[in-house]
Amino acid sequence: MPGIGADTVDMSYPPSSYLSPTALEGALELARVLRDAAEEIRILTVGTAPAAGAGGGRVGDAAMATREWIGPHRETFERLHANELASAQTTRTRLEDEADDWARFWAQATDARQQRQYEEALFDHQRAMDHYHRAYDDWNEAISNDPSTALHLLAPTRPTAPSPPAPVPVPTAASDYRPTL
Repeated sequence: MPGIGADTVDMSYPPSSYLSPTALEGALELARVLRDAAEEIRILTVGTAPAAGAGGGRVGDAAMATREWIGPHRETFERLHANELASAQTTRTRLEDEADDWARFWAQATDARQQRQYEEALFDHQRAMDHYHRAYDDWNEAISNDPSTALHLLAPTRPTAPSPPAPVPVPTAASDYRPTL
């Protein structure tokens, strides 16, 4: 089993598995900031209401400007405005993708940390089981040598094995990048 050696815990885990939950929260906070920046770009581009279409923001300003255009260079303005909108959409998409990447990083690092902790707990459990078997053998020997000691000696308690961690779901923009653990 990876991560478990005979006498020591193999430390071949990803570096992100050693980040604290507090440090990892920074990844989700960054995802929220990036998502908010993408939303700001959307508002600047099309206005405050997502279904408004060409009613606000730079789209509405350009529609009004071309509707009341006087003079030359209208086509130049429209081309530059189209480039601006395309650039804004590309930037917004990249910010949203980056936010999702940070949320995925958080989930992967949290999974790795939980897996590392689980494997360390398995190692500790194996050591506890070794102690249990030795104690049980000593108890069994004591009872075999003098059956009257069975009334005074308690059998050792078997250690409980750790449970494997459940996979961590990736937070999404819909959940405001809040974990659902």
